[in-house]
Amino acid sequence: MASRITAIQSGISGLDDLLHGGLVAGRMYLVHGQPGTGKTLLGMHFLEAGLENDETVLFIHGEESRAEILANGAEVGIDITDAEFLDLGPDSDFFTRK
Repeated sequence: MASRITAIQSGISGLDDLLHGGLVAGRMYLVHGQPGTGKTLLGMHFLEAGLENDETVLFIHGEESRAEILANGAEVGIDITDAEFLDLGPDSDFFTRK
């Protein structure tokens, strides 16, 4: 007997349709691409969908600050203010040291 695969919605209905219901639960996904191709936007939609389902979600970031991420999301109608944030980037003074 075949086991049923559990799908997790991506937060983007068209993508979920292409994936026959969404992402496969229990798998890890890496989204890779050039700047401006929508990687962060995809992640924000995914996190927003998780928040809407009362899940705990984590945004791991390294370049932009939490405030910048939230502001960028708000510009396109995405609210992930209740997400947890983990900053892996260096402190801003790292870029100004001589």
